[in-house]
Amino acid sequence: MVGAALTAALCQGACDNGRTVPMESAPDASASDVPVGGDRGPFPNGQCVFGFDDTCNEDPTVRTPLGTCQANGGCACGANPRNPDTGHCLAPGHDVTSGCELNGVIHPDGSSFPCADGCNTCGCAGRTVYATTSMLCGALSCGLDDVLTFAYVGVLDSQDRVTLTPDPTGAPAVTYVHAHTDASGATTSCSPAPPVCGDADIIDISDIAAELKDPVVRELLMNPGPQPLSLGAGTSPILALRRGAGPGILVGSDCDGGTTACNAVPAGIRRLAFDLAALDNAQIDGNRSCEVLAPPTFACGAAMCDSRTQYCARVEVNGARKLDVCRPYPSGCDSCACARDDAMPALQQVYPGCSVSLTWCSTGSRPILPDAGSATLTVACTET
Repeated sequence: MVGAALTAALCQGACDNGRTVPMESAPDASASDVPVGGDRGPFPNGQCVFGFDDTCNEDPTVRTPLGTCQANGGCACGANPRNPDTGHCLAPGHDVTSGCELNGVIHPDGSSFPCADGCNTCGCAGRTVYATTSMLCGALSCGLDDVLTFAYVGVLDSQDRVTLTPDPTGAPAVTYVHAHTDASGATTSCSPAPPVCGDADIIDISDIAAELKDPVVRELLMNPGPQPLSLGAGTSPILALRRGAGPGILVGSDCDGGTTACNAVPAGIRRLAFDLAALDNAQIDGNRSCEVLAPPTFACGAAMCDSRTQYCARVEVNGARKLDVCRPYPSGCDSCACARDDAMPALQQVYPGCSVSLTWCSTGSRPILPDAGSATLTVACTET
């Protein structure tokens, strides 16, 4: 799954669409360098996306390229000044010792101003723009304008893939399908209804639709090349993402600043990847129809429990594992949490001298993701 690191995003690129990413405090600007104008100095990788020169722009509201993205993922700014903190290119005349370029102007260090989306608030620390609010901006959209397909292991024909399909009549509705293909080639899928659109407490289609409006995201997903566009570092992409029938993009971890070629992962792509994974996890975890995706058995010590009829009861005494046993779910109970009353008497018969100090479940319910933890009830106790 996409890791929590993908939630980290500054306002450069992050303010392009509806939701910005807040920071509890401004970035540390104590190590402020003197800006280097033009192309003096090295071009570290991970500043831009090769073939998309406007990703070198410091100001995301400026779409005219201010530099050229090199094959190693670094920006060549030509006669234009460069922000030494980000490696991006500034507009002519914006070579300053401090201040942030956004919305076509330089904002003073320590100031607040509208983000690129026009409704959230951004701030400036040194030469770095950061978001201070995270509102969903613009008219609420509960539909998509094209099919969106994503998978978690780097290829779109992987074992697990998700498809979001717009309503063919143009209505503001989307169909969600998560399909799993096992080693034999057999495919199972579930298609629960997406969550209610516009809920501020969860990720829903309105969040995804807003993030797809980010001009950088739209441009990259319209990749005209014959092959998927690779973003970020690593040989095993975190996410494969495609809009319509295009080749799509492969999203890896953030570039490490080394010498090898590395295309930057724009903040809007990082946020979209995280929210797609969050939406998928919520769909699977909250809908019993998706239990068809579960493997038939899971490990319980040396034994294998049936995913749909059993849970694993485990005893730890003074921190050491002493017992693992598969037990059938009691009548009317189909989750690890409600199996606690069933397990406690049986486990205490095996270890009568055990003073129970804590119980917990490794998941709230039986496993429903191929890589999910088992539905294991652990009883931790101190032997008396």
